[in-house]
Amino acid sequence: MLKLYRWGNTLKRWRQPILNYFDNRTTNAFTEGCNTKIKMLKRLSFGLRDVTVYTRKILLGFLPQKCFHTI
Repeated sequence: MLKLYRWGNTLKRWRQPILNYFDNRTTNAFTEGCNTKIKMLKRLSFGLRDVTVYTRKILLGFLPQKCFHTI
């Protein structure tokens, strides 16, 4: 019974964002995707000490794939 009350309270807190989704069909999926990509690049960059190199690596990670030429 306690879980049902917690679920009801959660729905009350999130009522407006849930209704906004059905009005506008907008989500925070893009932001979550960016956060995931940055975390992945952070794991791949383990051991880098220079912040500028790390920043450039993240910026390169967000370039569209069309920018790179393959042979």
